[in-house]
Amino acid sequence: MNARFLEESDQWVAHHVDPSLPTPDVIQLELTAACDLACIMCPLPHETRHGAGAERFTVADLERERPFFAAASGVELTGFGEILCHPQLVDCLRWFRSLGLAVAATTNGQRLTPEIIDAIVGENLVDVLCVSVDAAAASTYERIRRHGDFRRLRRNLQTLSTRRANGPLRLFLSFAAMEPNIRELPDFIRWAAELGVDRVVVQHVFEGPHTRGLGLQHHRDLARRLLDEAGALADELGVALDGRNLYQHGAVGRPDNAVKACPFPWSHTFVKANRRVAACAMVWEDLDFGDLSGGLEQVWRGENYRRFREAMAGTAPPEPCVRCQYFGWREAQILRNVGSSLTMESAQRGQLGMGWHAMEKDARGRSLRWSRAQASTFLRATGPILEIDAVVHPDAPFLRGRVCVNDVELPFDSHDLWGEPLRLAVGESANDVARVEVLLDEAWNPGAALGIAGPRKLGLLVYGMSFDGDAAQYTSTVDARDARKQLCRGWLSLEEAGGRPARWTREIADLVLRADGRELVVEAMAPVGLSDRTVRALCDGAPLGELRIAADGQWRSLRFTRPSRVEGLRRVEIRIDDAMPAPNDHSPHPRRFGLLISRIGFAD
Repeated sequence: MNARFLEESDQWVAHHVDPSLPTPDVIQLELTAACDLACIMCPLPHETRHGAGAERFTVADLERERPFFAAASGVELTGFGEILCHPQLVDCLRWFRSLGLAVAATTNGQRLTPEIIDAIVGENLVDVLCVSVDAAAASTYERIRRHGDFRRLRRNLQTLSTRRANGPLRLFLSFAAMEPNIRELPDFIRWAAELGVDRVVVQHVFEGPHTRGLGLQHHRDLARRLLDEAGALADELGVALDGRNLYQHGAVGRPDNAVKACPFPWSHTFVKANRRVAACAMVWEDLDFGDLSGGLEQVWRGENYRRFREAMAGTAPPEPCVRCQYFGWREAQILRNVGSSLTMESAQRGQLGMGWHAMEKDARGRSLRWSRAQASTFLRATGPILEIDAVVHPDAPFLRGRVCVNDVELPFDSHDLWGEPLRLAVGESANDVARVEVLLDEAWNPGAALGIAGPRKLGLLVYGMSFDGDAAQYTSTVDARDARKQLCRGWLSLEEAGGRPARWTREIADLVLRADGRELVVEAMAPVGLSDRTVRALCDGAPLGELRIAADGQWRSLRFTRPSRVEGLRRVEIRIDDAMPAPNDHSPHPRRFGLLISRIGFAD
């Protein structure tokens, strides 16, 4: 395929439709289809698919999908039903908590009784509770949220605000901005400040057949003025304002050569009360992928989802996603401009594949992104060494994983990320775009030690990646004193041993050498007091043989002969099958020491 953009390349598309991708990080779940209101912007009263609204998930229903939920980090109880209409809501919340899931829930708040509030707050069953209000005055509220009682809602919110004081529950208020209520947004911000809420979420109503005339695109100047006023007031009163699409009212259509910046096809799914699985709660009925008769994982890996991901990965997403304004657009990445390095800045988002959390800044202002258990990038492979500038969080468990660069797979663990970038010997490159994947055995929840459910599972903290393209620096033989440019993972600091400068290897150590000769010569020593060592050498993954070295403190030349002479830059690995930890290292995951090596290289 002669692709102009990375997103149109066979490599990009194949990666994004891979059926072995992880199950979703977040499951959006419509726990019940029942609702006690008939809001003017809600599609539910206009649909017949729910029948009498009796559809709901029981704990037994959820238990059938336990592996799928257990692999997620969180559940979002959303949709168009009202969770407080569910007769076993508290039991369902307890079930989610038993799996360690973070729980975010949306409610209209009409049935927030003291008993429900005590269960949610007292048992810490919900992390984020978002109450949809949409008005600051009773008349407006009862016009929009038909059958609702504004005075009851205010009492419930005050009780909730008082009960949760100094507790972990985060309280959000939601405001669906439209023509009937936009003038009340500043007063809404004042009320939120009085209640001490954690955030106000404002999104405008998209126009559809049943919401015609409500949208702000008919009142652009008025909306802009009031949104600006509300933003300034929120800053003054210290209210966090989430206005992710405040200024996009009415802005629909697909820009030229743009990609929808939506992670949901690979990280979220939406399960409706009628057992249908859809893309997300934003597009609702438009992108339906099947039912739960064969299980949720079967739908997630099915052909309907595959076609959806293929469209969303490229420059022609489905029409419902073009209309959606929850996520914006980014420019497509011109294939010839794919670089050999990247930072985690938003400007380089086009080279990131799947599996990344949103960009953050550290205390020094450097951009970073947390990976999930699997995360990918696309880089032009201009050199034989890949450097990943990453760290393991000090509170993280010991992590193990591997980095895959096209067909090369290189294991690593937390020890490889102590104090300097992870350097990986990849071997000679054809200057093509390579897919780089970081695959961890498991991600971790940073709040687990404190008994806090994790809203996201984390892997590595990554600042950037780059290929080393300076071919002139590589030699056929390297010395322990000057080898840092060619050494990669598995080498420790320079020291004096047996009268020579040398470096310890770990159980696996690799480097890049220019192939110049048929014999690999390793100057090595096993100090007295260690066990004898078995040394294996590999070139570009192919075994060169194995030798035994006695632990007698003598320097020896270990020679491994290649079957044929090969030119160019080569990835060389030294493996010590019986590497041992230091005698005084009793940590749970000690570093294992292999051999002392002073010199290594090719010779005839």
